[in-house]
Amino acid sequence: MPQSRQGRRVVPLLLLSGAWAAASPAARAQETLEDLSLEALLAVEVTSVARKSQKLNETASAVFVITADDIRRSGAINVPEALRMAPGMEVARIDAHTYAVSIRGFNNRFSNRLLVLIDGVSVYTPTFSGVFWDQRRVALADVERIEIIRGPGATIWGANAVNGVINIITKQAQSGAGVVAEAAGGNDVDADLTLQVSTGLGEKAALRLTAHGSLINPSTDLAGNQVSDRTQFGQLSARFDASPSPRDQLQARADLYWGNFEQRNLIVDFVPPFAQIDPSDGGFVGGQAMINWGRDLGARGQLNVQSYYERSIRRQGGFDFDVQIADFEASHRFGFAGNEIIWGLGYRLTDDDDTFEPSSLAVDQRTDHRVSGFVQTETPFAAGRAAVTLGVKLDYNTFSGFEVQPSARVIWNPNAATGLWAAVSRAVRTPSRFEDDIDQVINFAPPGSPFNPTPLPAFIELVGNTEVEAENVVTVEAGWRQRIGARLRMDVTAYYARSTDLIALNAMPPALQLTPAGPSLVQQFQFENAAMGGSGGVEAALDVDLTSWARLRAAYSYLSLDLASALGPDLPVEDATGFRLDASASPNHQASLRAGVDLPGGATIDGWARYVGALEAVGIADYVDFDLRVAAPLTKTLSVALVGQNLLNRERFEFQEIFTGVQPRNIRRQVLVQVTARF
Repeated sequence: MPQSRQGRRVVPLLLLSGAWAAASPAARAQETLEDLSLEALLAVEVTSVARKSQKLNETASAVFVITADDIRRSGAINVPEALRMAPGMEVARIDAHTYAVSIRGFNNRFSNRLLVLIDGVSVYTPTFSGVFWDQRRVALADVERIEIIRGPGATIWGANAVNGVINIITKQAQSGAGVVAEAAGGNDVDADLTLQVSTGLGEKAALRLTAHGSLINPSTDLAGNQVSDRTQFGQLSARFDASPSPRDQLQARADLYWGNFEQRNLIVDFVPPFAQIDPSDGGFVGGQAMINWGRDLGARGQLNVQSYYERSIRRQGGFDFDVQIADFEASHRFGFAGNEIIWGLGYRLTDDDDTFEPSSLAVDQRTDHRVSGFVQTETPFAAGRAAVTLGVKLDYNTFSGFEVQPSARVIWNPNAATGLWAAVSRAVRTPSRFEDDIDQVINFAPPGSPFNPTPLPAFIELVGNTEVEAENVVTVEAGWRQRIGARLRMDVTAYYARSTDLIALNAMPPALQLTPAGPSLVQQFQFENAAMGGSGGVEAALDVDLTSWARLRAAYSYLSLDLASALGPDLPVEDATGFRLDASASPNHQASLRAGVDLPGGATIDGWARYVGALEAVGIADYVDFDLRVAAPLTKTLSVALVGQNLLNRERFEFQEIFTGVQPRNIRRQVLVQVTARF
């Protein structure tokens, strides 16, 4: 049952105050929060902004880092849940295994303005230009950190890095030898198991093998009835790191993943019964192999070469995907006349063989090519306290042709505690195959119904458009990072993005057509560059080390979207999620507060309070929730944690989307037990 707002506020405060009181003077003497201290946080280096190692305070970009310890102490069971910690992130769970994840608006199950990487390797389906989060999972035991760039990263990473980049960086194989076994289970996640084995291969190489599996219990619908979305997932991963010579570094990674799931899908067709909920079983299998070689060229700089191959096969609710991707890129970094220059070339081949039933694609099998090159130069000035970075990405792709994505960034560090930066960037979002080729009936209204008073059946049909062009986004950002004393750090970013040629659905006039159902009314919605507008907001993070044994981490985000039809005033244009562009499927306000305390004997307690504003366009109410994790070592090798998630709400909806027919489910309160053994 929903709780009052007053009760929602009081419960987390009581829990946190209890944790505070439990911390004795003995706990205060411990330094078990060392890897979470503000000093350690300031020393964190990121590699995703400029493809080189940089101190966080010296980056001219809105960057947030989620460390392995952040993930562990949050109680998160997968990457999307961990991403909720970052300001500007939008994470919503749709059903037992499906998530909508985005940055700075435009959230959807397949958020196509967001680029997701694992160790710098893109993971997405070219059909939708989005990520199957249930398919491309990463064992959290393998994660070193997650670097989140809010805002464009297209100059370095290319098309679709429009609103942000998420780079999931895994641990080096040398980071620890031995065996780690983790097991978790609760009322929502039936079982989540990880076995990790690491070993050295001589003095210059190491290997890590990881097996990960998960079984997620079915969820419930609005009426409280159990539905068909039980999910099973398995993955085998290997990472190899070597230093064959003092000048060379070699990294290789391979993943094999598989899974199956139950899922209710809305199937609409021109033949009776026209529309039905199909409780179908789906599944996937795939694998990816990557190799990265870096060489120190001495005075001539550094050379890096990377290549990967991936194949994935998936069936879901009449959709069959068979995708192969081969990718190669090389980059060279060197110094010249006081400047640091990096340039690179890349090529990607995508072979996409998809079938949709009862929908269709204009072409079942399609091969697409992408050729790209980039150059970026960083010039320091003001005695090294400031730097300006100029860059451009040139890209040719089969969907939209030739694209140019430039950026200019400047940062000033007047002292070690302060960082001021600003940037202006242009990024593009290329059309997906879905937007080019789809022909899908998405809704049906029977004759004489409130939405169709005519004597004929009425259908809504989604139609692709091969003439659609890439979306263009120009973003202006500014940020301020400040350390105040030894215990407080703040990070504030403001931004505004102007979007043109947004790909949206243009409603065609209803027409009388002869379909397999006989004479019918059919209204087509066609993808066109039919929208434009602006988005802006503020993102803030505040980190406070209260003592050596307690800390607070706060985050806040404000987002404003102002989008409209580019075809003329008052035209009924829909966005790519199927909802009106003048209504938002993203929250205007989000806030988060995490508190961590060390207890005697190595025990820890962590609380996490969250507020997410309403999603008015999809009828989702705002909510406040609270997670609590209590952990303690039982022996030198064995530890246990008790996690309570969504403690303030028995159940709730977080998102709804329509194109894939996935029905929204209640997200339940969960109690989870986690056990970790290290040998």
